[in-house]
Amino acid sequence: MRAVGWWEPGGPAVLTMLELPRPEPGPGEMLIRVEAATINPADLSFREGRVGSAITGPPPHVGGLEAAGTVAAAGPGSRWEEGQRVAAITAFIPGGRGAHAEFLLVPDDAVALLPDALRTVEAAVIPMSGLTAQLAVDQAGAAPGTTVAVTGAGGAVGAFAVELAVAAGARVIAVAGAEYADRLRAMGVSDLVARGEGAPARLRELVPGGVDVVIDGALLGEALLPAIRDGGRLIAVRAYSGATERGIATGTISVRVYGREQAKLQRLVDLAAAGSLTPRVAATFPAARAAEAHQRLAAGGAGGRLVLTFG
Repeated sequence: MRAVGWWEPGGPAVLTMLELPRPEPGPGEMLIRVEAATINPADLSFREGRVGSAITGPPPHVGGLEAAGTVAAAGPGSRWEEGQRVAAITAFIPGGRGAHAEFLLVPDDAVALLPDALRTVEAAVIPMSGLTAQLAVDQAGAAPGTTVAVTGAGGAVGAFAVELAVAAGARVIAVAGAEYADRLRAMGVSDLVARGEGAPARLRELVPGGVDVVIDGALLGEALLPAIRDGGRLIAVRAYSGATERGIATGTISVRVYGREQAKLQRLVDLAAAGSLTPRVAATFPAARAAEAHQRLAAGGAGGRLVLTFG
């Protein structure tokens, strides 16, 4: 099978088209014929060699944390049938092989069935980004009477978090660039705060007692503490190593917690098919142009996920 990967870590130029053996599903596993797979910031870190000793499998290595396509084969005892349209979450830790390949082997419970109303390329955006956002919103305790600020609200995870927190009944304040203002207002945010150094102070002006929780999709970290109430919470979507104050709980979430929560993934997919959750595809690239896609992601400001297509 074809896959996008590398033999040695480095810049986008190390990416190459590989020929790898097609996996075969075992008990409780299924094989997806991948049609679309996203590129995430974690893929850049992996390709650059910043994952370190977490990878135990030998090269070549292949990135990719989420994909969508059709069931190519199902292992013994699998609930899935050949030809079903599906989306799945996977991991390249520890083995070093992810979703950027023509075929992807995953456990049965890491997969959701796609309704006809949902396009495959849009479905590919949901598993990792959607489950990360759902985990953040769940840990935030988003509910009527709570105020949740979301930084990076224009990005893939941040936008999902906004929609899910609004649906949970929370007051949601979005921190994002002006180019996302109309989109975020349509999602139901109560207020918009321009990204930049003044964002924490502006949040405090809007909520004098401090917001209950910040979901930090923009990785602003410790600078957000003044915006949070005493005893509130800062939830980082990637590693947080700053200090804390006034009893504010800080922590980093890992999507692995929900990686085998099939019912949660299916719910997100169904919400997207019903128009209640919005997968945002910034651009698609044929797999052979993966290096260009990596460069585009590294430049920032995509406003959605970049997707590799296999055909």
